[in-house]
Amino acid sequence: MAFKHFFFFTWVFLYSSSHHFFLVRGEILTSNERDVEYDRKQNISEGIFKRMSDVSSLNKNHELIGGEYLDANMVSQVAGYTDYFKNEDCFGVEAQLSIYGLPVAPHAVSLAFIRLANPITFPFDTASSIEAGWHIHPQLYGDYDPHFYVYWMNNGFRNLGCYNLQCPGFVRHPQSRYIPGAKIWPLSKYGGAQWYIDLKLFKDSTTGDWWLYEGSNNYQNPVGYFSNDIFVNFNNVTYLFIGGGVSYPKSSKAAPMGSGHWHYEGDKKAAELTRVKLINSAGNAFAPDQFSLRSYVTAPCYGVTALNYHDYGSQFYYGGPGGC
Repeated sequence: MAFKHFFFFTWVFLYSSSHHFFLVRGEILTSNERDVEYDRKQNISEGIFKRMSDVSSLNKNHELIGGEYLDANMVSQVAGYTDYFKNEDCFGVEAQLSIYGLPVAPHAVSLAFIRLANPITFPFDTASSIEAGWHIHPQLYGDYDPHFYVYWMNNGFRNLGCYNLQCPGFVRHPQSRYIPGAKIWPLSKYGGAQWYIDLKLFKDSTTGDWWLYEGSNNYQNPVGYFSNDIFVNFNNVTYLFIGGGVSYPKSSKAAPMGSGHWHYEGDKKAAELTRVKLINSAGNAFAPDQFSLRSYVTAPCYGVTALNYHDYGSQFYYGGPGGC
C-alpha cells in the first residue's frame, strides 16, 4: 500500500533563553533529522528568539515607516493569488505557509504573507492594509534568518505604518507565543521535512479590530490585533493577496522567493500555501475555488501552480530562483 499522500504532523514547542515560546507545525522528524535539529539549536547562542527591544536596536537608521515600499530605488515582485471584492462577503483569511531559509542579499527582502486591504482604488495612496507572515529582511534585523512579522499601513503612505511592534498599531496578546519580529525555527528542508506557520487574520464583528490568530488548537490562540482606530477606512476587505514576495534594489538581480526553487517542482521542494480559507462576516471560513481567486505573478523568474480546491482549504505552490 502506498502512503505517498499521507502525512503525520506534530506540534513542536520551541523556546529561547528569553522563555518565549513559538509554535510551528511540521512532519514528524526521523531520528537523524532530530539530531540535526538539536545540533542547530545548540549552536544558536542567543536562542531561537530575540526580544523586540533587541531587534529594534539593530538598525535605528533603517526606514521602518513603510519600509521598502517607500523606497524608489527598490523593486517589488509577487507570486500568489489575489482578488478584488466589491459586494462580496469577505472579512478575513486563514492559511498555512511553509517556511524556508534563503540566500538573500544584504539589501533584499524575501517573504511569504497574507494581506488584506481596503479600499483598493486609484490612486493606491488611499489604501489601508494589514499583513502577516514570515520574511528574511537583513536590514531590519541584522541577520539572514526567517522572522515572523506583522505590518500595517493606514491611508496609503500618507499616514504611514510600520513593522511588528516598532510603533503603536499592532497590540500583542500578552499570552501569545508568537512574537512579532521573532526568529522562526525549524525550517523546511528541500526534499525533506516541511514546517509551517499557521495564521488567521480577520475582523472582529463586535469591536471592529482586525485580529491575528495562530493555528494551533484550530486557531484558538490569539497573537494580537490591529486596532480599527488607527485606520481611516477599513470596514471590510476589498483586496486580498496570499503568496510570496520579494523586494530588491533596482541595480540588483531579483531575489529568490519561496523555497528558492520553481513552483512546478511541487511537494517538499517548492514553497506551499495550504488550507487556505476565506472568512465571511459571521466568522465562518470557507475554501475558495479556482473561480474565487486569480493567480498573480509579476516577474518571469517566479510562478504559481493551479489552485487546488479542497473542502478543508485550498492549496498551491509558488516561488522561484529569482535572477531575472
